[in-house]
Order: sequence, then structure tokens, then C-alpha cells
Amino acid sequence: NAGSAREWLLLKANEISGGTLNTYISTLAKSFDNCSKLGLNVSGKDITDMRKELKKKGMNLRKRHYNRAYEDPYKIISNMQLSSLYFISAKLQLEAGLRLDDAINSSKWEINDDDNSITILGSKNGLCYSTKKLSDKTIKQLKLAKESGYYAPKNAYVKDLKASGADKRGTHGLRYNFAQERYEELRKEGMSHIGALAQVSIDMGHSRVEITRHYLVGL
Repeated sequence: NAGSAREWLLLKANEISGGTLNTYISTLAKSFDNCSKLGLNVSGKDITDMRKELKKKGMNLRKRHYNRAYEDPYKIISNMQLSSLYFISAKLQLEAGLRLDDAINSSKWEINDDDNSITILGSKNGLCYSTKKLSDKTIKQLKLAKESGYYAPKNAYVKDLKASGADKRGTHGLRYNFAQERYEELRKEGMSHIGALAQVSIDMGHSRVEITRHYLVGL
């Protein structure tokens, strides 16, 4: 129940960093929400409300964010294209900033011929959003993949990505590359910092710009 979960979190607050505690809070809240869907009278909000309580006590719940972008992501994509059936997923993560689950499942893609974007259906938290404009070549590859019912098993895709030059930054590193390249592209076009940040946030399917800031660390 919420009472025992809160007591456990308060106990852990004396042993772990604020960033790790924040992760624990998020994980427990998701567990509570899943239990609620099964009919139990619990809510994740009972847990997430603890953040305000802990902040009032002076605890910093922010994680330290590192730049996980790859130095040469296009080399990884090139290697994937030569050796893996799943290169289109890596390409989507780099060129459109897709989350892993969205990049491996073509049933989530709705291709928009009018502006060469794709709409992602049922992303994180059920969100639907559209990507930036993609190249004609990429759109053509996506159409072929979708027509064939493309789906990349997560473990197989990650394994192929690692064999192509990726490291512990994994698939998420490509998403960092997208965010940083897209931000710089928009700035060069004359967009303000706030405007570019907001557009990158939209492109990545983020609900808050604060999340996007993490991907721009170092810029």
C-alpha cells in the first residue's frame, strides 16, 4: 500500500542519491498505476506526491545528465546498413529521434506523403506525434518496411547496433545525436533558443521541454 511504500522510500532517502531516489519514486508510481488497472484501489499519484515533500526537506532529486551522443553516428548507421536487417530502426532514431519501441515497430508508423513526415501512433503514455520532415530516400525505405510488416526484435536490434560500433550509450545515444543536430539546425535557420528547444521537444514527442534540455547537455 501507499503507506508502506512511502515509509520504504523515506528510509532509502538516507542511503541513496536524490537522482536514484527519484527513479525509485517513478518506478513505484508506475507499479501502482498498473495495479490500479487490475482493479486495486491504489494510485501512482500517492507516490509521486512525495517529490514535493522531499524537496521541502531540501533534497535535490535531479539526476546528473551526461552527453550520450555518439562522435560518429553516421558510421554506425552505415555499418548497420551493410550488416543488419534492422538498419532502418537505427536510421529512424538518428534522423527522426524516435524512441526505441517506436523505431522497431512499423505498425506505429503513419507515413505522411504531403510533408514527408511520419506520425507515431501510441508512443510513450499513449502519445501520438509527428516527426520532422524526412528525406525522400528515407520515406521510400519506410514504405517498403511498412509494406513488409517490419518489426525488429529489441534484443536483436540492440545486438546488431553494438556489433556496428555502438557502445554502452546504446540506442538512446542516437536520440541524443538527433536532438543536438536538430537544435543546431533550427538555430542556424534563425530560430531563438526557446523556439528551437520547443520544436525539438515536439519532434521527439516530449511532454515537457525540461526533458529535452537533458539531451542538449553541453550545447
